[in-house]
Amino acid sequence: MLDNVQKIIDIIIPLIIKIIPLVAAIFALIALLYGFIKFVEFIARKEINHPDTIKKLSGIIRPSVIFTSKEVVIADQGGLGFIKTITVNLDKEDKHNPREIIIKFNKFMPLQPILTSLSAFQFHSEASRGKDFSWVFPIDPYVTTPDIDHYVFRVEILN
Repeated sequence: MLDNVQKIIDIIIPLIIKIIPLVAAIFALIALLYGFIKFVEFIARKEINHPDTIKKLSGIIRPSVIFTSKEVVIADQGGLGFIKTITVNLDKEDKHNPREIIIKFNKFMPLQPILTSLSAFQFHSEASRGKDFSWVFPIDPYVTTPDIDHYVFRVEILN
């Protein structure tokens, strides 16, 4: 019986010695492939989360500008490349509330931009085309907040 065990050992050990480099090579290839995939994911995630990339994408997908009723731009989300000027005309009686917002564009905008309030200011507006490449938004307020110094708006450009 000891001879049989010795014969099995004599057969198995050379096989194991030949198989170990093959198994190691397979594991090395798997590790290399896994490392490459993780490296590509890292580079892609780094590029996607970069502020310049986000700014470019927002400017392409749905450009917008956030501004106040004092005509101060708070955030450019790709929209200022399309806009020449933003004019906010205040109500003559209540110098606090906007009466009309005129947005002049650098080029013809076939679709009406979307104007929304980001403040506690609800309004109705039916935009119309103005002179040159402008859109005029007459403001008909529903709800205002008198103790706020200015209101914040966002205009989204549909191109």
